Amino acid sequence: MAYEISNKEIDHIYIDEIESKDKIEKYFDFRPLLEIMNDEDFAKIKEVNKYIDEDVKDIESINELVSKFSSNYESNLELILKFLAKESFAIRGYILAYDEESQKYLPTISLDGNNHWLPNENLLALANKYENGILINDNSQEGTIEFHKEFLSKGTRALMCIPIRAKLENINYKGEDRRKSHYTNEINEGYIYLETERVFNRFDECRHRLANSLVPIIFINLENYKLKTLSSMDKLTGVSTRKFF
Repeated sequence: MAYEISNKEIDHIYIDEIESKDKIEKYFDFRPLLEIMNDEDFAKIKEVNKYIDEDVKDIESINELVSKFSSNYESNLELILKFLAKESFAIRGYILAYDEESQKYLPTISLDGNNHWLPNENLLALANKYENGILINDNSQEGTIEFHKEFLSKGTRALMCIPIRAKLENINYKGEDRRKSHYTNEINEGYIYLETERVFNRFDECRHRLANSLVPIIFINLENYKLKTLSSMDKLTGVSTRKFF
């Protein structure tokens, strides 16, 4: 059937060919099937995907995305996250920002509205070691170092975690602040985190580059959002003023 549709041979294995020493996952290896799917095939899947948010359904490029921005920085960040989720087929997604009080990276924006979710600290530390963060996909060897797959929790097929870094031009940054980047003269203000349980997903190098290209835009909106929040907060009580709402 697959050959009749794609005119391509697909590597396969019969269940009686699996030896006792093999992992059962070998029988459920979808990589040959995913390799024959092109952008047009995935576009058809997106068209019928009920999880795609209406706000980004027709956005196909970064230029179109930016044209939808407003002076509401929180809304801009939500739009960016929804766009990345649409392009990658992510089920869960967060934009994490550094919280001075707890000295942790906490969700500022999330796909499901759950800002109480806590990220894996070891995963963030791993992402911080790589210039473009990490991409881990159980369906592909692309961009994945085999032993990093231990970070895929049960049921999770792929994830990407990308630092939101800012350059510290001509600044001598000192101290033990955990935001300090693995790279010289940079500081981590947050992370983009996406994951999916879908076998058919687009957690690949192309989507990884797309997310990285949006880091400067996310950084600007994140900083402006934090400044607006602080300026709308009562300095004595720490409560948001009526103007903020």
